[in-house]
This record gives sequence, structure tokens and C-alpha cells, in this order.
Amino acid sequence: MAVDPGSEPQESARPAGFERSSQHVLMLEDRVRTRGFLQAIRETVRPGDVVVDIGTGTGILAIAAALAGARHVYAVELTAMAETARRGITANGLADRVTVVHGTSTEISLPERADVVISETIGDDLFDESILPTLADAAARLAKPTARFVPRALRPVVIPTCIDDEIWRRRFYSPELVRGWSDEYVIDLSWLDAEPRRAERFPRARAYLGDGPRIDLPAVTFPGTDATYDRTVTWTADRALRVNALLLGFASDLGPVTLTNVTRDTSSWELPADVLPQPYEIHEGDTVDVRVRWSAGMSAVEWQPIP
Repeated sequence: MAVDPGSEPQESARPAGFERSSQHVLMLEDRVRTRGFLQAIRETVRPGDVVVDIGTGTGILAIAAALAGARHVYAVELTAMAETARRGITANGLADRVTVVHGTSTEISLPERADVVISETIGDDLFDESILPTLADAAARLAKPTARFVPRALRPVVIPTCIDDEIWRRRFYSPELVRGWSDEYVIDLSWLDAEPRRAERFPRARAYLGDGPRIDLPAVTFPGTDATYDRTVTWTADRALRVNALLLGFASDLGPVTLTNVTRDTSSWELPADVLPQPYEIHEGDTVDVRVRWSAGMSAVEWQPIP
């Protein structure tokens, strides 16, 4: 069976998403992230292996797998970056051992199963690039039963914190805001304050990392069959704290190294937060159920103090 590469990539005059060079500049400039994956590939790939790199982007990880001794690498890329990867593979003299496959990994077919599956499709929100269904499909269709995965495991991490009251207030209708608008616009907007409050995503929250408690949730390991995530842990506070937001981080186990966005250091990963509909005063010894779930789109974090 021959490789089914899908249609040829068409470069856009106005690239979007991961077609933009700025996205890849950001990731390549993240030396910790890139070196971590390169080290993991060197320690995971064995001479003669067949490797699949899902979401190859510039092709750097596929090139690294070939240089580590892989017999053949299939570099899968959905966007027009497939052509960029192809140029890089040729420039490194590896066109005979690295095949660029233009398409979605869940839809393409390959002529042989892989010994190693690599995917760096980890978003700011751990699961928002659909890495779970992607790797579950790869395990079922593209990889050998004994295949090794990079990453080996992904673990959500929740950190309760307190963002500025002003930031919190500007995400929800309040009687004060509604009264001000009603007076300003001479229109009764009082009904807005009755709208139910739902947690809202606050995209850049690393400044609020502080030294807050870290709540580790169960990890997803690869290879595996998990295409969704829904786990709850019961956390007991070891100190008093006010909580009005939950930072949603992760730890990615690559084998020799673990990468995380739960750090004050500069990272190409942002640290998103869910702003809670109401603030909570937590006392030492209080217990809280913390739930993280993902099925499609972004993850949701739920915070439920136990009476």
C-alpha cells in the first residue's frame, strides 16, 4: 500500500494559524521546548525504526528522528507548512528517508506501521489541539502495538489563584456595572444582572502563578485509547487563600525530560486561566472537588468546595 499524501499544499498569501511563520518562530525560539523534544527523540528512536511525526510544522522533529537513525520517517502536516518541511528535509539531505504527507493524521494512510510516534501538538490549553483523539487514532491505525510515543504522558495541573478584582469584575455582569450602563445609555439593562455566571477563559495569566498550591490530576499515557478526558480529584487546602481563578497548566512527560507551562520562565506556551463566577474564601483543611474535562474545543475546569 502506497502513502496517501492527500492534496498538495497550497501556500496562502495571507497565512493563518500554524501556516504563519510567527507561530514557528515562537516555538523554535523556545529553546527549552525544542531541546526537550530533540533530546527525547535522540533517546527514543533506535536505528532502523519507522517514525511518524504528526504535525511536523517546519519538519525539525522529523529531521531529528532521521538523524537519530530512523530507517524512514513519515512527516504528517495538514497546512501549507508541508512544503516548508519538504524544503528543510531536502536541504538536510534526507529526502530519501523522510516522506512529507500532506493531510490530517486521522485521515491519511501509510504503507507500514510505526515504531515511534511523535507529536508536538500540545496547545496552551493542554488538549486544545486535539492531541488525545489524534494519538488514540495513531495508536490504533498508524503504530505497532509495541510503539513508543513522544510524549509518553500528559498531566493536567490546576493552580488556584486570585487575580486582580478589577479583572474579575470586568468579566461578569454586576449590579454596579449594569446601573452605570442604564444611567449612561438611558435604557433599562437591569435584566443583564440576572444572567447566569459561567467561568470565563483568561488567556495570559502567568503573572498570577505565584506560589499557589499545585493540584495534579491523573495523567493520560501513550499509547492509549483515551480520546477524551474527564477526571476529578479531591484537594485539601494546606493554607487559607482567596480563589477567583484557576490556572490550567500541564506537565508533558517526554521520557528524559518533562516540559511544563507551570513556570515563571518565558515560554512559547501561555498559561490560561478560568475566571470563576464567584470568589471563594478557602480555609486551611477545606476540601474541594476539582474536575478537568475535555471532549472537543477547550478544556473546562470545575471547582466545587465540599461543605
